[in-house]
Order: sequence, then structure tokens, then C-alpha cells
Amino acid sequence: MSDPTAAFQTGTTPSTPPATGTAEFNAAVLQATLNTRKVQAIVALAWSGPQIDAFSVSLGLGEKPENVEALQGALALAAGAESCRVGRIPGKLLLEIPKPADQRKPLLAGRLETLAPATCTSVCLGITTGGTPVWADLADERFAHIILGGTTGSGKSVLLRWIIYRLIQQNPTNSLRLIMLDPKRFELKQFAKVPHLLHPITSSPLEVARLLAWVGRELDRRADSGRVRPRIVVVVEEVADLAQTNREVLPLIGRIAQIGRALGINLLATTQQPGAKVLARPSATSRRASSAASPARPWPKAPAAVPAPGPMRSWAKATCYC
Repeated sequence: MSDPTAAFQTGTTPSTPPATGTAEFNAAVLQATLNTRKVQAIVALAWSGPQIDAFSVSLGLGEKPENVEALQGALALAAGAESCRVGRIPGKLLLEIPKPADQRKPLLAGRLETLAPATCTSVCLGITTGGTPVWADLADERFAHIILGGTTGSGKSVLLRWIIYRLIQQNPTNSLRLIMLDPKRFELKQFAKVPHLLHPITSSPLEVARLLAWVGRELDRRADSGRVRPRIVVVVEEVADLAQTNREVLPLIGRIAQIGRALGINLLATTQQPGAKVLARPSATSRRASSAASPARPWPKAPAAVPAPGPMRSWAKATCYC
């Protein structure tokens, strides 16, 4: 029997509205929210990452970007997200909306390990929301000294261990040596038996001061002799804790940051208080932040990276997100 409605069909399938909670649905919601606030703009999905959906916003003629930036809270509320970040890209604005927790997908450490570094001192810190790997190279003057700032649980120690792990994997002992200072006594214990250590991991305030004083003498020796190999990385887990036990170590750390780059000695540290008072104003060339309680200046020329995964292959479920 023929379909009685066939005479009325045009041959095109009616479009179905996007399902609630999808990135396409959020694009429509963001578009409606801007139009309701008298902002002439076109919103389109730019990309959908494991954790964040990004939307491009093309402004109408004469519209100011500030009109959209002032609506971050309203846009987040409309999309049902905890936040909304507005950034500027050439010719457009970019809205980044976190996905709901049940829709987020982990990025396993194994994926980052498949990325080939340009040099043996390069470490992939993560992947941006656009899918671009973010690299830090200790041989690059922008990353010669790195300070990781963030509150407890924000992932700075995990990122620290990941950087150490990759450096160990990529460098033999004759080209890389490590000095690890761990006032907390347990954050770096996974590396206690690696052959790259110049000295056992230490947490004693007196031993820390002695080691840093030796590094100071090594700086002088290298400056006089011109020999800058092997590369030495001084790892400090929580500078603030170190400063509380012995304030005299801060000038020693500051000296490493000031002249260590040219002499093959790098500083890699974490802190919950990334301020000048705690850091004794060292010349940290790169800073990474998770969620810092105290204010910190923007990271100079640093691309937005995601927290990196855990340091050991045995951490099979260690994850990071983008």
C-alpha cells in the first residue's frame, strides 16, 4: 500500500535539533545567550577535546570583544558548566567550556610517550585544547628553570615527577645528573634508586644547605673552566617548605636561577606560593600554574598546558586532560 503522505514529501529529511548536553547544543545555547544580551555574534563549535569544548565567536560589525568577555559568568551558567574562559584569536574570540565530569575522557601517559622529542632535554608537558603538544626544553632559555605553582591537589607534584621521569628515560647518566631535595620526605621516593642521582634524595635542612652550597661551588668551577657537562638538574619539591626550615637556602637557589642556565645547571621546583618573597626573586624562565592560591604573574611566553600524567609506566591509569 502506498504512503498517503508521499505526495506532500519534498525529498529532504527534516533536521533534528542537537541533543541536550552535546557540544552542538551548547553552541546553540551560547548563540542564544549572546543574542539575548544584544550581542551580535555567530557561535560555532571549533573543536571538542577530551575535557573541554571550544567555540569560535565571530562578532558582528562594530561589536566589541569586551561585550563577550563581560558575559563569562552568564555563558557558563547557560552552558551548565562551572566556568567559561574567553580568549582572543586572530579575527575571532574563543570560548572554552569544560565538559561535564561524566563526559571527560582521560589522556593516558602512553600517548605522550609516543611523541618524539626534538632533543633529549625536551619533555612533553601535555596537550592543549586544540590538540597541540606542549614542549619544554631545558636547553631553551625560556625553560632553563621551571617553577610549578599550585595549591595542594592541583597536580604540580605529578607534573614534576613526569618531567623527571622523561628526562631520565631520554638521557644517559654521563649527560644528565640529578640532585633532589624533598622536604616532604615522600614526594620523590620513586626515584631513590635511579643511577642519575649525584647524591641520595635528602630532606634534612642541614644536608640541603650543604648540597646547595656544593652546587654554588660547582657554578664557580664551571665558570672558571668553561666545562658545562654533564647537565645537572636541581629538583626542589616545595620551595616554601624548604624556606620555612632554613631561610639561608633561598639565596643559594636564587643564584642557580640567575647564572645556572649558561653553565648547564637547571632548577626544577614546585611551590604553593609562587611569589617573589618565597622564591627570593629567582630568575625563573618558565612558570606553570595549576590552581595557585596566591597571585602570580602570567607565565612569560608559555603556552597553555594541561597537567601531565604520572611518572612511571606502572602508573597505568595515570591521566591528564585537555
